[in-house]
Amino acid sequence: MKYELGMAMKKRVSKVIDQAKQSLKILEMLEKETMAKAKDFVKLTGDPKKMTNDKILSSLKKLGVPSQSEVDALRARVEKLEAQLALHQDQESMNEIPQ
Repeated sequence: MKYELGMAMKKRVSKVIDQAKQSLKILEMLEKETMAKAKDFVKLTGDPKKMTNDKILSSLKKLGVPSQSEVDALRARVEKLEAQLALHQDQESMNEIPQ
């Protein structure tokens, strides 16, 4: 009888261990799936620093703040106009010289 009781206990313990192993396999599989989804999410959303910069630039544009390229283009136009004005002033001063 003790032998039969010992065998029954051994079967129960073995069954619990098998169930625990199956649960562990399921948890490991879920962990892998979750990590894969998290990696995909990070890939989709991109670089956090770039996303932040893009958001800031978008907000500044909505407020009417010019971008760096717009400022550079305006600076180039002003320099060109200054050069044309200087040339025009030089021509006028030459025309004013009495002959």
